[in-house]
Amino acid sequence: MKLTAILGTLLLITTTGFTQMQVPAGEINPDIVSKTWNAVWITHPTASLSDYGVFHFRKTFDLAEKPEKFIIHVTADNRYRLYVNGTPVVLGPAWGDLHHWRFESVDIAPLLKKGNNIIAAQVVNFGYLRPVSQMTYKTGFLLQGDSEREAVLNTHPDTWEILQNHAYSPVIITRQIIPAYYAAAPCDTFRAAQNPWGWQSDSGGKNNWLKPACINFCNKGTPRHGGHYFRDQSPWLLVPRNIPFLEETKQFFAEIERQENITVPDGFIEGEQELVIPANTKVSVLLDQETHTRAYPELYFSGGKNSIIKMIYAEALFDSLGKKENRDITDGKHMVGYYDVLIADGKPNRSFRPLWHRVFRYVELEIETFDQPLVIDSIYSLFTGYPYELKANFETTDPIHRELFEMGWQTLRSGTGEVFEDGPYYEQLMYGGDARIESIVSLYMSGDEQMSKNVIDLFDNSRMPEGLTYARYPSHIVQINPQYSLCWVQMIYDYFMYGEDTGFVKDYFEGIRAVLAWHERKIDETGMLGVIPWLRHIENLSRSPVHPERGHSAQQTLFYALTLDYAAEMFNYFGFEEQSDKYQQLSEELKITTHRLCWDNDKSLLGDTPEKDVFTQHANVLGILTDAIPEKDQQEVMRSVLADTSLIQSYFFFRFWVFQALEKTGLGNEFLENIYLWERLTDYGLTTFPEFRVESRSDCHAWSSHINYFFLTTVAGIKPAKPGFEGVIIEPHPGKEKMIRESMPHHKGIIEVNLDLEKKKNQQAEIYLPDGLGGSFIWKGEKKVLHPGKQSINL
Repeated sequence: MKLTAILGTLLLITTTGFTQMQVPAGEINPDIVSKTWNAVWITHPTASLSDYGVFHFRKTFDLAEKPEKFIIHVTADNRYRLYVNGTPVVLGPAWGDLHHWRFESVDIAPLLKKGNNIIAAQVVNFGYLRPVSQMTYKTGFLLQGDSEREAVLNTHPDTWEILQNHAYSPVIITRQIIPAYYAAAPCDTFRAAQNPWGWQSDSGGKNNWLKPACINFCNKGTPRHGGHYFRDQSPWLLVPRNIPFLEETKQFFAEIERQENITVPDGFIEGEQELVIPANTKVSVLLDQETHTRAYPELYFSGGKNSIIKMIYAEALFDSLGKKENRDITDGKHMVGYYDVLIADGKPNRSFRPLWHRVFRYVELEIETFDQPLVIDSIYSLFTGYPYELKANFETTDPIHRELFEMGWQTLRSGTGEVFEDGPYYEQLMYGGDARIESIVSLYMSGDEQMSKNVIDLFDNSRMPEGLTYARYPSHIVQINPQYSLCWVQMIYDYFMYGEDTGFVKDYFEGIRAVLAWHERKIDETGMLGVIPWLRHIENLSRSPVHPERGHSAQQTLFYALTLDYAAEMFNYFGFEEQSDKYQQLSEELKITTHRLCWDNDKSLLGDTPEKDVFTQHANVLGILTDAIPEKDQQEVMRSVLADTSLIQSYFFFRFWVFQALEKTGLGNEFLENIYLWERLTDYGLTTFPEFRVESRSDCHAWSSHINYFFLTTVAGIKPAKPGFEGVIIEPHPGKEKMIRESMPHHKGIIEVNLDLEKKKNQQAEIYLPDGLGGSFIWKGEKKVLHPGKQSINL
């Protein structure tokens, strides 16, 4: 597998300067978040504002001199891309909802010049075809200067101009194109002859620009916590973006897998040679990125009037039976995937970049020319995603563990944009269950807390009057899964233990109370949760619980009890002893009742319901984690969970809790023997972890990346000793491995753990803790004190 080399190449390529131009929320003018803006929401004067459309906004302005600082605040509905003097600056807005509409703050001074300047924006409304994650009111654009100096750029119908771009029309993704649930954006048909080339610079001055219209009563920008005054109040309540700008990193395709009716020059995919397609020809070229990616493909072409270029994107190719099998093998397989269509205008130096990023490993070009030859000058893509920095490392004597660690990282990277995305190719939706796992994985691998805090806040914004969060959010289609609301509470607990800003979690205590109170109201006369409405699975592929219509589910009841335990710990830490005691007492009652009603003495296992006719890994794992199963029985039950194939098995998602129970029962040294589901993936050419198994809908599903978390917390044994990671416990479980090399981020610095177990005697552990961090090292039950700095411990 070539994943290591590819990841290294990506890290060496410099990203765009977007992040460097971003102005942190704490450094913007306080009036921007507290007072109504002077800028007015503007839009097209005649086009439909709810249907699909691509619009360009532009303003020219003069500066007496180049400024040292020039801060603006910008947003749009649905999406925008901002340009200054022809240079792209930022994509946005970050996903939210109408009550929490994000705006981006940018210092554009580096791109300004003395004299004439042009600021422009492309705004896209995907209409009813918009991603399910996209909330919307209507097409609109808003830009506000940070102070009087930048006010010259404030949007207003009298000072800006607008143009609708009819070159684009949507490719609607149907079940015939993607035979699975699809919830992301449409693809594009792009007619080069209708595109207003040069619209973002001086060369676009000949187009038919119009005077924009106001939205409603010339609604001004309205901060969420600012003044809401009748005519000034807009439907979008503005809040600052709270995550970094997304990364854009140039990446070339790795190789050409096949070519038909054409010989592709050797230097084509490196951008060193052009590809010429003769007139009246049909050709196809299959390009392989060699790793799963999320990116904006960029195609540069010339000539070939009326030529049709179809770009098809897929995570993997399919054989005649509809199976993916080994993703590296393309012989005898065909593409099934969404696509863009480009129609050339015969002119030189044309380019195409889709309106929304694409997700792929393979891209196939199907090209048909007519009277003129077509030249493909170059093709590459710009990786886009949350700008994570990998700060963790994990290696053992078995190279497969390093390979899996890299695959987990790539899975997280491909699955994280402005939110954690469950399946970036198909849905780009953030689910509470997925996000709980992805959040803790991202914390341990990158140390970046901003995305986790953003996600916690987004789900809090989704809470309904009943108290539950949405199952997925942002989402303009409501879906409710009460178990995923519990995952949201667990996610807050994870941050409470790992994150530096422990006080952050107090802002969500009201939401935690509401979620837990909703579940408490569902406890019936049996003392267990009764029938749970809405979606009722904890893990969807196993459809577990199996009989949710019965109620009295051991899984649901114990998942609630586990969450109560987490909440009790958080509330107690902040001095809410009465609430904490209530949660502890309720949790104990649920555990006792569930064991009494569901324990099967003959099998020595928990049944899924009091009928005890269905047995699952899920219920018994939760019985262990909550101590509903007495401690004396837990290891025996865990052995059954691992060995008894008659139990309904868990898939990648729920293995997160299986692995937690494995360590809790003293079997942490068996962890590496139980990751066979992941090890099997390396035989099938996967570069990211799939949704359920080898043959899954999605080849990238970041809930499956939790194996990396356990590499760090179980094998290397690094865990917080106290909330806020104040103190560390290091208790390694290397299993049969003779060497471990591990590092992971902490907000005080990097923690390192190196174990050398090759010798039968004089075995050692070398530990490094950053300044200000102490803790303890546990080995075979013996505890030793750790101090900041480097230390060697005889084992």
